[in-house]
Amino acid sequence: MAPDEKPTADPKVMRRTRVLSNIALRTLARALVHVQPHRLGQVSEAYEGVFRIRPCGLSLKYELGPRDAVGNVLLWCGPRNFETGTLSVFAKLAQKARGVLDMGANTGIYAMMACAANSKTRVIAWEPVPYLFRKLEANIALNGFTHRCDLRPNALSDTVGRSTLYVPVDSTMASLNPAHLNNETARIDVIVETADSAIPPDFPVDLIKLDVESYEYQVLCGMRGILARHRPALVFECLTTTPAEPIERLLSDLGYSLQQLTRSGPIDLAHIVQTQPVVAHNYLATPRERQSNRI
Repeated sequence: MAPDEKPTADPKVMRRTRVLSNIALRTLARALVHVQPHRLGQVSEAYEGVFRIRPCGLSLKYELGPRDAVGNVLLWCGPRNFETGTLSVFAKLAQKARGVLDMGANTGIYAMMACAANSKTRVIAWEPVPYLFRKLEANIALNGFTHRCDLRPNALSDTVGRSTLYVPVDSTMASLNPAHLNNETARIDVIVETADSAIPPDFPVDLIKLDVESYEYQVLCGMRGILARHRPALVFECLTTTPAEPIERLLSDLGYSLQQLTRSGPIDLAHIVQTQPVVAHNYLATPRERQSNRI
């Protein structure tokens, strides 16, 4: 890639019609959907281009391209309606994080927030879905964070080698777990690595975001060394279909305590909540020796 060439969305994907390219109409539509998020489906395919968002007071640019579920929520519903209860906790933790690992980076919102929250933070981010990886590159470059981010198009696991990534229509749900969804539309051969083997010894890991669609336990097994050595805070997803007990046991054995990240704030937990309805699927694990500093 030439030095002055900025990564963009995949040109091979069908382009969307810019129905709301008029800024006044787009602003009006955004205001409506911000207060009525259920209207997202009426406008989510109506615009592509660069827009600005301010999650948790951080100013970021975002390039919205084709097939971008995350970007559409951020544009039309606003950051307050995306990962409610999680972004604010992550941003606060990122303010003091020297090194951040973003596992399942998608289009890069967490990686960008980490860089914006702390000008000295370095990020290593993984995203194995090829066209999402290109969107990740584009957003990182758009905000001038490329020199602080190591972006990797690989998947994470508890082994090193190659594996099959199952990618459904909603690519935010891509997983190495073949049982995760029954409606996969593509299978991609990907390189897999463990975080323990992939992280340079001198990289200071203070914060990890883990969202790999029901494959969290295997990824955690592949970073036991990092958790034991660096004692980072861990923001992770655990869906109701994800076996929770192995994750709980692994984190407990390593001396971590749990909180559920809800709209009203973090809630201390003895166990991951698997009953229906679940108010939030995201959790925070922190070393017990740091409990006085928990969010």
